[in-house]
Amino acid sequence: MRSYRCKGIYAALEPVALTYGSLAGKENVLARIHDQCLTSEVFGSKRCDCKEQLGMALDMIKEEGGVVIYLQQEGRGIGLANKVAAYALQDEGLDTVDANRHLGFGDDERTYDIVPSILRDLGVGSI
Repeated sequence: MRSYRCKGIYAALEPVALTYGSLAGKENVLARIHDQCLTSEVFGSKRCDCKEQLGMALDMIKEEGGVVIYLQQEGRGIGLANKVAAYALQDEGLDTVDANRHLGFGDDERTYDIVPSILRDLGVGSI
C-alpha cells in the first residue's frame, strides 16, 4: 500500500494505491480506479454497488496482480455532506444527477488527473 499527497487544488485528496505483485515495467496491468463511497463501503447503503465493485476488483488483482487506486472523491466528487443532501433529494424523487444539479454541482465533479502520476510512480508500463 502506498499513500500519496497532492498539491494545489487537489491538496485535500490523499489517494492510496493497493498493489499485488511487482508492477514495475509491466504492461497490461489490471487496474481499478475506485472512488470512495463511505455510505456503501462502511455503512452498507444499498443505493449503489460500490462496495461490491471494490470487493470484486480486490479479488481480481489479488489473483492476477495489479493495482487498485482509491481516490477520496465521495459522491461523484461533491463530498459526504452534499451526498447526504443529495440522498434527501433522491428520497423526494430526483435521480442522482438531477439531485447533484439541484445542489449546484455538475453531473460529475470527480477528477482523475493524479492517476497517471501514480501509475508512473509504480512503474506501470500500461494498463
